[in-house]
Amino acid sequence: MSRSRILRYYVIPVAIGLLITALAYRALAPRQVSTMQQLVTVLAAAQDIPAKALITNSMLATRQVPANMVDPDMVTQPQEVLGKYAAMPMVRGEFILKSKIVSVATPPTLSYDIPKGLRAMTIRVDEITGVAGFPAPGDRIDIIGTFEPQNSTDERRTRLIVQDIPILAVGQNAVPVTANQGGGSGPKTTPLGQYTSLTIAVTPEQAAAIALAEDSGKLQVLLRPATDLGFYPPADVTQSQLFKSTWTPELYRTEAQLEMSVVLMEVDTASLSDLLQHLPAGSESVTGAGGGEGFYFHETPDTTWNSLNALVQAGKAKVIDESDITTINRQTASYSRSAQANYGQQVGGLQMNSWVEDGIFLDITPVIYTTPFIDMQMNLELQSVDWVQSASQAAVPVLNDRRAQAVVRINEGEVILVTGIVRPQDLQKPANVLERDILPSGDISPAVQSGSRQLLLVILSRRDVR
Repeated sequence: MSRSRILRYYVIPVAIGLLITALAYRALAPRQVSTMQQLVTVLAAAQDIPAKALITNSMLATRQVPANMVDPDMVTQPQEVLGKYAAMPMVRGEFILKSKIVSVATPPTLSYDIPKGLRAMTIRVDEITGVAGFPAPGDRIDIIGTFEPQNSTDERRTRLIVQDIPILAVGQNAVPVTANQGGGSGPKTTPLGQYTSLTIAVTPEQAAAIALAEDSGKLQVLLRPATDLGFYPPADVTQSQLFKSTWTPELYRTEAQLEMSVVLMEVDTASLSDLLQHLPAGSESVTGAGGGEGFYFHETPDTTWNSLNALVQAGKAKVIDESDITTINRQTASYSRSAQANYGQQVGGLQMNSWVEDGIFLDITPVIYTTPFIDMQMNLELQSVDWVQSASQAAVPVLNDRRAQAVVRINEGEVILVTGIVRPQDLQKPANVLERDILPSGDISPAVQSGSRQLLLVILSRRDVR
């Protein structure tokens, strides 16, 4: 075969093929790497932001989010929100969304004032049923209803229908009043001639109950103290009850104080399983609601703490942290075991000093009755931080969290155990994560990492009625 044929049919095609392959590899490889590492900076709330608050730089923090998870409603530049107003409340750590920001302090329509998940509903009031015109937008109320007998065996009764309901508007006024508005020295009231209705924010189920109660009997509004966010036990008073000389309407003591100890432990997995399997009959176990899958709240007898201490003495458990907290009836107490990391970042030409926090956060609101039992309303959060390398080679944080709510009814002295604090999947670090922070350094031992031990939250309570 001639040299020209070899060049034409073999050498030149192979060379062209190699050149095309090399060019394709150079064009595609960087795109693959950048896709794996591409993160987008978005803004989050650095603190709780109330509705209608002016947005300032101190309210903002930055978060890193994978590009494929960025919603078009997220805010990426501080200039988009600075000097504007929050259309609705935002909690610390929540992503700032364009739909929650308005250019003026007063929302353009009442619908901007309605909290998510609730509905606006209007009820009739007058000077007597509506606390003499003192309720104002932003206040919170309870509603009771009085009903006539429905049959010959029934009797007249008054029942608490709903509690802690926010007022959106009085008549057509949706602007909160101030103490001295209008020149008076006392609380501002709505002129009684204009005081005919209250618009409130309720769930659909609450709206149905109020509508039925209003149609079946007579409603009465109860104005709540500004700082009282707790819940009363169910109230249902009949006429015969009222006229009994021995009856008293007191169902709880406002001055009741609850002293608690919250203990974070690591416990041998087999020993903890045995302890939970041998709880007395009637002990309650509640699965956390609200997206916190894996959290379990257990009502246990007062002897549980002795059993856990025995495991500590036997070397099968260890106390990591212990905190004593005190609160009064229906007031929230908080416990946390956390670590904080600060970092700086340039966003839109501004230096944003941000922080991230990982750890366990627990809020407890006790409802203490005159009877021996207590309803423990709990909100639990586990927050972890993944440090991911960005395209600029800097390590940036990505937040993950699990939240749960539960109400556990206990008798005085009983102990609540919370399991599922850190699951095996919470400890598994994805390939693109440089480091994962969950709790302060040293809290998660090799035994917990291997699964031979588990983290456990223990809540001990003692009521003190003063």
